[in-house]
Amino acid sequence: MNELTLKMIAAGLLFGTWPLIMNRSGLTGMTSLVVISVVVLLFVVPIAFSIGVVTTGANWWLAILSGCLATLGMLAFTSSLAKAPTGSVG
Repeated sequence: MNELTLKMIAAGLLFGTWPLIMNRSGLTGMTSLVVISVVVLLFVVPIAFSIGVVTTGANWWLAILSGCLATLGMLAFTSSLAKAPTGSVG
């Protein structure tokens, strides 16, 4: 298996696992989204700057639109996740 395949397998496992754990935290949808956002920010910023952030040729309007859509999707997802019974989260 090559590196890309391993990264995709890891992403699938991690994206499938975090909602199960977050559901058991007992946090509301908005609170869990704040926790996720802060933790992601604390992890991503140092890694991004150590690797090097490249913005040359970026279409910022599409990047901002993508971020807004992802935010709305995460708000809908985490609010549903907070209300879902533990047995039906998966």
